[in-house]
Amino acid sequence: MLKPFIEKFTTKVPKSPIPELLEREPETVKFEKPERLLDGRIRVTVEIIGKGRFKFKGVGRNYRIAKNAAAKCALKKLRRLDLMKDLFFFNEKQKHISQIFILL
Repeated sequence: MLKPFIEKFTTKVPKSPIPELLEREPETVKFEKPERLLDGRIRVTVEIIGKGRFKFKGVGRNYRIAKNAAAKCALKKLRRLDLMKDLFFFNEKQKHISQIFILL
């Protein structure tokens, strides 16, 4: 009964968002100091400079949760940018191929 789940997680081991972000953008990620909000929660900002300049904020009960939330937001945006880049490249490649067929 659990075999499919075990096989799924052994082939693709889930990672924490912070190490994943630091592996993906090792030199461009900077976590800023945490801020305490009026309601007692903590806000952490992560800044990524490289593929543009992006800032993402995460809020949580403590520093660890807020930092994870900020890293998740950053990863989500970076994945979306990669997907858009891949789609653009694919569309450009398709246009190029169709132009070749027109020339033939």
